[in-house]
Amino acid sequence: MKKELFCALIALSLTSCDKSDDIQSLPKAIDFNSYTGVPTSRAKDKSKFMGGDAISVSAFKHYGDLNEQPFEPNFFNNLPVTAEESSSLAPLEWTYDDTRFWPTSQNVSFVASHNHPITVENGSVMLKDFSVKASATEQEDLLWSGVPNKKATDGVVNFTFKHALSRIVFTAKLNQVYQNARLYVTGITVNNVVNKGTYTFGSMTPNATTWAAGSWTPSTIAADKNDYSAIKSVEGIVIEAEPNPIGTSLLLLPQDIINNKGVTITVTYKITFGIDGDIETNEFIHTITPEKNWKQNTQYDYNLIFSIDNAIMFGNVTCSQWDEPISQE
Repeated sequence: MKKELFCALIALSLTSCDKSDDIQSLPKAIDFNSYTGVPTSRAKDKSKFMGGDAISVSAFKHYGDLNEQPFEPNFFNNLPVTAEESSSLAPLEWTYDDTRFWPTSQNVSFVASHNHPITVENGSVMLKDFSVKASATEQEDLLWSGVPNKKATDGVVNFTFKHALSRIVFTAKLNQVYQNARLYVTGITVNNVVNKGTYTFGSMTPNATTWAAGSWTPSTIAADKNDYSAIKSVEGIVIEAEPNPIGTSLLLLPQDIINNKGVTITVTYKITFGIDGDIETNEFIHTITPEKNWKQNTQYDYNLIFSIDNAIMFGNVTCSQWDEPISQE
């Protein structure tokens, strides 16, 4: 019994010690507090900090407003600051070696990062030559933060971190329940993605109290591209009529998808159908072209909706007329 079934797929696109002579007569130590600014942020995407986490902090001690001068890491440069957890109920305590003290007559501007050191070139603050790891399970969230124009009277330095990468998530469902057919997704791969670039912090406006978001400069080298797998399974993941997340999320470099053609999403799947041991399997490949550019600190949900077409159907059922009767004597 031979049946031909096809599957149509729709994709929808829709966080060293540098001591100073200019310190207060009653020194006040610089303390840090830190958290991620996006609560919904499997790659190792980060929604909160935990004990043992570390950030790198650089600071510029300057007169006047930061807007008037280029940033220099003249106070400390990539200082490791580590989170310590005393109990499950107590907030994290952020500590560092060789306590620094607030200057008496100058402002201090701070920049910080998680999972990549800070580089300063010609006054620009950068996360330079960052590469996204090839395996989703090895990818780690890249976070950045900046606090400009702080004074000793401001107290604790509070960092709010934002995600510098884009997060890609997949969900899938059938368009209806099928009694004698099952559909399995065996692979999802995002192809031809630029995997290396430099993130530059934004420019300061006068009297700014928060740091402006920056921008990415992706690599233009042909070798700096990669394919990223969210699912790779021979058995496959069965798809139901209710939507469910499938595979691992991916943390990828933000990039211009529309103008820089080449990024595609390949979905492989199979359908098994039949009854009473008469089972057949068909395998399929479908390619999607994303329709939106990937931006930093943004999650993109690709919702895959499968429908199984060309099942055996019955049309009109009619009876023909009787032939002319045959008489016999």
